[in-house]
Amino acid sequence: MMEPLQLQVRGLIFDALAAGPSTGELVLLLHGFPQTCACWTPLLGTLAAAGYRAVAPDQRGYSPKARPASVQAYRMPELVADVVAIADRLDAETFHLVGHDWGGVVAWRLAGQHPERVATLTAVSTPHPRAFARALVAGTQALRSAYIPVFRLPRLPELLLGHTGSGGCAGCWLRTGWGPSGSTPTPAPWPNRERCQRRWPGTGRLPRSACGLLGERTDAVCLGIG
Repeated sequence: MMEPLQLQVRGLIFDALAAGPSTGELVLLLHGFPQTCACWTPLLGTLAAAGYRAVAPDQRGYSPKARPASVQAYRMPELVADVVAIADRLDAETFHLVGHDWGGVVAWRLAGQHPERVATLTAVSTPHPRAFARALVAGTQALRSAYIPVFRLPRLPELLLGHTGSGGCAGCWLRTGWGPSGSTPTPAPWPNRERCQRRWPGTGRLPRSACGLLGERTDAVCLGIG
């Protein structure tokens, strides 16, 4: 059963979805852009059925009561600190961490800075930061990431993303299999563990394991937890 939560940490209130027994190992799932915690709905149910306590928060800037006004409030240290504080709020000394897209960027940074807190790391469509840095200078990734500096310009992102046609957020969600609100993802099947290990050796049930999944279609999430 899906549970809506409000987690008050660091003077902010984060909306979240949760599923699974309160006694289960905690799995925190960080969404990407332009998504919300609802993108994890099918996976929350799967993890709950496996006995885990799965919690997916709307990150800083997405939760209505977690939207500081200053640009500095959205720097990476703040985003990492939010996730650690959420884990503390949920009384989890260690936790499994899953991140997609921008959530994957936050997940990589958190795992690097707080390895003692992260039991396993799964980064979906987000490479290791060093690999990403190399790709920026050695391939076409710089062009593919050109939207990032555009988003930092005053007013222009709001004009582009607020468009009601196919070029706006709603059109983006529809083209990628989402509902108009971004809250109805296309379900992806839970991975077969043996298949996962064949495709990404060493990402099975291992302590402190990390798994990165890349590609246009990701049909597996390797948490290293089953």
